[in-house]
Amino acid sequence: MESSNDIGDIPQSQQVHVSMGFLRDLQLYNVEKPYHLTISKDRESDTVLTNIVHDLYNDVPVTNVRGSETYFELDTHGFQLARHRTSMSIEDFGSPELVQGRYFPEMAKYLEHHLGAREVRIMFYNVRRRSLGLVDEICEKERQGQGRPIPGIHIDASADGALKRIQDNWPSEVRSICEGRYQILNVWRPLGPPLRDWPLALCDVRSVNEEDKVKADLIYPGYEGENTLLYFSPHYRFYFVDGQKEDEIWIFKQFDSASGVAGGCPHGSFKSPQTTTSSISSQSIDIAALVIY
Repeated sequence: MESSNDIGDIPQSQQVHVSMGFLRDLQLYNVEKPYHLTISKDRESDTVLTNIVHDLYNDVPVTNVRGSETYFELDTHGFQLARHRTSMSIEDFGSPELVQGRYFPEMAKYLEHHLGAREVRIMFYNVRRRSLGLVDEICEKERQGQGRPIPGIHIDASADGALKRIQDNWPSEVRSICEGRYQILNVWRPLGPPLRDWPLALCDVRSVNEEDKVKADLIYPGYEGENTLLYFSPHYRFYFVDGQKEDEIWIFKQFDSASGVAGGCPHGSFKSPQTTTSSISSQSIDIAALVIY
């Protein structure tokens, strides 16, 4: 972990203190790997088995990068804010056919040019529509020891998890893909009006120690993977952008095979202090992309 706090010219007044979930530091994880097992996607209850427990920390500092949007770099911090105007309407993102047939090629072409990559392959996507009341209910159930855990800060793939994604998607090309530099990146875009209720926070990877990280198994019907969870540390440096517009996209790393550069970026959404019961519920789309150099 690097101790420097080089946040450019961002004034201290742009820092807010918010609540975030982190993995509870249990002795259990010394003998049992954290896991999240989804048995069935069709049942409304008893669908998840997990030993993952999060604690909610209520005074985590997060710095608004508005005014310093171009300061952060993918290979230095693990994330960057970029601009890209999509040809898709908000309604279009409700169609899997349009997302895969139009948005995937659009973003692959953009990332190839933006990153100087030889090839980009979009692997999957998620469109999220967050109900404010539902999230509050989930947090309350976590405090009462009921229901599913609150969302925690995480990295979407460990090194083994990234390799497994390639093995699962392109089994005959594993050697050719992995013989050079490759990355798995996320691209996260808000949909609709400027986002204010649940912005995405990203952590400068240089503020994270290896001992802060814990690998966890993710098992769904037809899929087995591995991501990374984080214990709390007061040294983390989190950033967000207030009022993120639809043409402002976060690009951040799940994994990078290169040495000497930033690796997977811890991230997670948080409830903004500006959120009210009348706030428009947030919507977003994020894609995962394999980037080959």
